[in-house]
Amino acid sequence: MKIKIDGHTVVVNKMSIYIDGKMEFQAVNLIAEYGQKLNGCKYAVASRYPQERLEELYKENLKKFSPYIYLTEAQYGPIRDFNNNENKHHMRDVNNHDDYGYTEDYMEVMHDCELLCADPDPDVLTSIIEREEAQKMAKYIAVLPAALATLTEKQRKRLMMHFYEGMTFREIAAVEGTYENAIDYSIQSSKKQLAKFFKIVF
Repeated sequence: MKIKIDGHTVVVNKMSIYIDGKMEFQAVNLIAEYGQKLNGCKYAVASRYPQERLEELYKENLKKFSPYIYLTEAQYGPIRDFNNNENKHHMRDVNNHDDYGYTEDYMEVMHDCELLCADPDPDVLTSIIEREEAQKMAKYIAVLPAALATLTEKQRKRLMMHFYEGMTFREIAAVEGTYENAIDYSIQSSKKQLAKFFKIVF
């Protein structure tokens, strides 16, 4: 549900709240959607706030997720970006190839038009995609500490400032007394390193 409150755009659903595009919290059901618990918890909850502040602001909303694994936005951000990238490539593959390996240029010639024009149930497709994404997320969360350990202390600090504190590259550069493009390069390199780690592990 999307609503306007005092000039702010608030997007609310049963698993998340976003205000003006910024994540207040995002919950992930590790059992119903992922098929497994992690550290005995049914849910993981990511937020741009420290856990104590998050629970002050959204105590009632979070009751249904307790106990949960808390993730900072810095921890959740690289996983979200990696999943988005993986899904983009997956959907491109799906859109350009069929089950027999034919590209879109040959599909109409090689297959019955009625099959190609069939209108699949969007709810079923959405459910399948969400379930696959959830299963991937659970795996990434489990190895996230090991993934972050592959980064230098400076890289982890910059990721934290960018994803958790919401600082721009320019703001981080000002704090560290360095150049904006150095911060940009550092964060992009960190994200690529995490993505490489996930690919090796999975």
